Amino acid sequence: MSNHRTDQYGGSVENRIRFPLRVIQAVAGAIGADRTAFRVSPYSTFQGMKMAKPLDTFVPYVTEAVKLPLAYVHAVEGRISGASDSTDGQSDDESLAPLRDVVKAAGHNTRFLVAGGYTAQSVLKHAEQFPDDLVAFGRLFIANPDLVDRIAHGWSVNKYDRSTFYGGDSKGYTE
Repeated sequence: MSNHRTDQYGGSVENRIRFPLRVIQAVAGAIGADRTAFRVSPYSTFQGMKMAKPLDTFVPYVTEAVKLPLAYVHAVEGRISGASDSTDGQSDDESLAPLRDVVKAAGHNTRFLVAGGYTAQSVLKHAEQFPDDLVAFGRLFIANPDLVDRIAHGWSVNKYDRSTFYGGDSKGYTE
């Protein structure tokens, strides 16, 4: 755990989620809850920060956040970590189902958006299993600006070129 604070923003789960909840509330107050969203990566291992029991923090966090009718909650699958290209399924103990259930139980139009290594094939399987979810693509969309059409028609997709990601010039973005 990286948060070793002992004030109102550290220690207990209630304290640790206080600041991000205040940010969400402030943004929603400024632009409207229906235009406000946030992203969580409960299973991230980025820079060694994976929590032992992430859902013990993320379920209460999302539960409190979706008391507002937000635009969406964006959650990243456990199979993705930083620059990893793995599209393997995550283990059952890294399921986003508890977060999806919290969003659905909120009883308003907040949507659940998932991301994390989806392929043209796996997104269709996911859509069958979770028809209310939205699915985000990043890497694959960069190489396939017509990705939606490609998936809808069963066309092949281009492999992305990691060397063009966030390189500071126009290569990959304007060609």
